[in-house]
Amino acid sequence: MLNIYDNREEIPNNKIVDMNDAYFNLHTFLYDSEFTRTVLKTIDQAGYYSEHAFVSRTKGMGNLTKNLLSTGSKTLLNIYYHPDVCFNVCECGYTALSLLPLLGHGSILWEYPATQFRGSVTECSIIFKGNVYHDFIELLKYFREYADGRAVW
Repeated sequence: MLNIYDNREEIPNNKIVDMNDAYFNLHTFLYDSEFTRTVLKTIDQAGYYSEHAFVSRTKGMGNLTKNLLSTGSKTLLNIYYHPDVCFNVCECGYTALSLLPLLGHGSILWEYPATQFRGSVTECSIIFKGNVYHDFIELLKYFREYADGRAVW
């Protein structure tokens, strides 16, 4: 399950990564998996090439080093390939956040959750505040109710 935390104090061992780009550049490779291919295509309009490179969306650019991926792609790949670490998603845009339901494991810090959703996959396995959510839209409804003052953490 994907664990979502809304404040740093709740994170076990206070082990959190705020600098996703730097962590990715040093610790994460591009593994040839369906998840990697989905992230690359959806966020960066790119393709998988190797552990260290991706195929650019601009044909004339050719293959580029993995370090040039967007922060959103790097963050999602960090979460997926390092489930024992909690990653801050504050720099992720709506496109990256729309792929959160695809994560079946890992931990994120989401201090200011978005309440809009532009994705197509809503089935998920997420734990937030001790509650299990299997529908991402239901989780976002809870966030919206909280923002409106109708729900409590």
